[in-house]
Formats: sequence, C-alpha cells, structure tokens
Amino acid sequence: MKTGKIIILFAAVLGLVCCKPETYPRAPKTGDDGKKEPKKENVTFTFSASTSKYASLKETVFVNADNPGKATVNVDWGDGSKDSGSDAEFSHKYTAAGKYKVKADFSGGKEEWEIEIGSLLALDEAVKELYKTPGKVWVMTHRAHTTDRDVPENSLKAVRAAIKAGADVIETDTHRTKDGKIVISHDASIDAHTTGTGKIANMTLQAIQKFNLTDRDGDVTQEVMPTLEEFLKEARGKVYVNLDYSPRTASTKEVLKVVEDLGMVQQVFMYCKDASFVKDVFKTNAEANAYVKSEDWSSLLDGTKQYFLQVGWNSGQSHSSECVIRCLNAYDEGVLCSVNLLHVNHDYIPEYSIDESQLSSLFDLYPECQMVHTDCPQEMVSILKKQGKR
Repeated sequence: MKTGKIIILFAAVLGLVCCKPETYPRAPKTGDDGKKEPKKENVTFTFSASTSKYASLKETVFVNADNPGKATVNVDWGDGSKDSGSDAEFSHKYTAAGKYKVKADFSGGKEEWEIEIGSLLALDEAVKELYKTPGKVWVMTHRAHTTDRDVPENSLKAVRAAIKAGADVIETDTHRTKDGKIVISHDASIDAHTTGTGKIANMTLQAIQKFNLTDRDGDVTQEVMPTLEEFLKEARGKVYVNLDYSPRTASTKEVLKVVEDLGMVQQVFMYCKDASFVKDVFKTNAEANAYVKSEDWSSLLDGTKQYFLQVGWNSGQSHSSECVIRCLNAYDEGVLCSVNLLHVNHDYIPEYSIDESQLSSLFDLYPECQMVHTDCPQEMVSILKKQGKR
C-alpha cells in the first residue's frame, strides 16, 4: 500500500476467513447414490481505506486489488470515469471538487467508498503550473499574520483572516506537548503569546489550552493555542500550509501522521533548515512536499519533484550577491524561488505595511521569485494585482 496516497484496498481471499462470508456453488461431486451433489466453498472479501476520505484536485487516488487469480475488476470512480481489468492497481485524478462514491466489484462481490475532493489543486500539480507561469507570485503569510493586530498569531482566527486576505500559503510552526499532541506555536514556550507561562514540551495540551492567546498588541483574546489537526482542518481545501522547521520538538513521522490522517499530504509542505531534513521528510512519505534554504537546493535535484528554495531580501544585496546568483541558477534547474520580506529578519522592513520600494528591489534582484513571505497578505495581494503578478 502506498503511504500518503488515498488508497482503496479491495481484496479477494479464498478460505475460511471471518469476514462477510458468501457462498457460491462449485464443481459437483458424485455421492454414494451415484448422483452429483453441489460442493460449496466460502469466498470472502475485505475492503478498507488506509487514509482519510479526502483528497485534493488532481491528486492521484488508488484502488488496490489483491487479485492473484487475475479476476476482472471493475472500478467506477463516481465522476463518469471507469476502469476495468485484472490489474492489481487502478488510479485516478479528479478534476472537479465534490463528493464521490467509488465502486469496485468482481465475481459477484462489490464494495463502495465515499471520498471528498477539495477545491484546492494538489501541490505537486500547483507547483508545476506556477513554474510554467513566470511572473505569477504566490503570497505566503508569516505565522498566519494579517495587519489586523486584534488577531493572535498562529490561531484559528488567524487562519480565517489570512484566507480572507487572499493568502495562497499560511506559514506556521509546530511543537510537541508533554502528552504527545502537536500544537501550533512559533515559540517553544507559551510565555510570549498566552496568559500563561511554561515550556510546551513540559505541559499537557489540556494545561496549555487553559490559557488564552494574546493578540499582537498583547491584549487577551478568546482564542486558545490550536492543535495541528485543528489548524489544518481550518485551512483544508482553502489554502496551502507551510510547516516551518517542522517538526521541531516532534518527529517527522508524528507531524506527517496528522497531515496524512486529514488527507492533506498534497496541501501541506514543510520548510526545512537543510537538505538532510528534506530527505527525511521524503523518506517518511515519498508523496510529501518540502523545501529548503537556498544553500542546499542542488543536493535535492533528482528529477522526481519540483520544490521551492528560500532566501531573504535585505537592503545590502546586489546582483552579484551569492544568494541572488544561487536562486537564478536553481530556477534554471526547475527550482522555484521564495523570498522573505519580513520585519522579524530586518527591523527596517515594516511589519504592518509594505514599502513598495523594497518590493521593487526584491523583484529586481529576484525576477524569478514566485512566492513572497509577508506579514501583510491583503496589502501584498493588492500590490501584486496592480503589477500584473496575480
């Protein structure tokens, strides 16, 4: 079974198995009276879905058949598409959002499975399309920020605000609680952004959620620190999510397990501090998406994926700067460029507005840039639209 892909397992098993037994007549035999008597043999089948019943547009979904006898298997994908044959695997990509009923049958046995297809294009497909559209720029919002200071960073309210502002990607951060829950927080402690104190790794989720988040002016809100699952559910089908340096205090496997269970492997990508971390992500789930700082891009080129590399703009860069040249070379090899324009990196970059002269400098130095990381998604979207980059 393929990890990270939506899979329907449709197995035909001969023998006495305790699962939906159905009896079919087989070859007759001759009894003592010379008459032929029917012989009966149990035929059973099982059906299961390995991941959540959710996938993105144009994400590949599978029906896997345990079919040693090479029986004819018929698959109806529910959108007018059908497959038939004795293969062990059938695959399909949905091109319209909605809920579908998948049906698979063979030799009188059949199963059905419902799947929901979200309206967001699978990341693998979206990144390819973006690269084929030079000049188009995605907006990634930092810690789910908008210019509304009343919204606490990395909160569910922030997710909704960022989506409303037009962000294409929400960047956020994860940590692991004492009881093994993955929560959303930039800091390793709750001191700076909640009404409480303590290190996340030393606290249970219940203890952490007793405290309220504070907004960007330090005022208390009704929001509490969300789990990764809650955060992703709020974003699902509406916006891509970038898990920055994730996992931090959690393992790659733990973080990706949450993503996989929600059917969001093709909606989430992970920013990693070095190429070895990206390789760990791909080793855990070959269908996952990840990207790196610009220094490590070349070690990941293997022809199987397109991905972003990340750099940060600053006022001291020029066309001869190493990072500028690196991005240009990487773009020629099919790697997309993401540039940070963040106050947290350089205090001369505004946090609650956009200096258009800085943005112009960014695009002059990085004409191949196709994602800008900002605290002001609504303002950035507006400017990029005026410049014909949306």
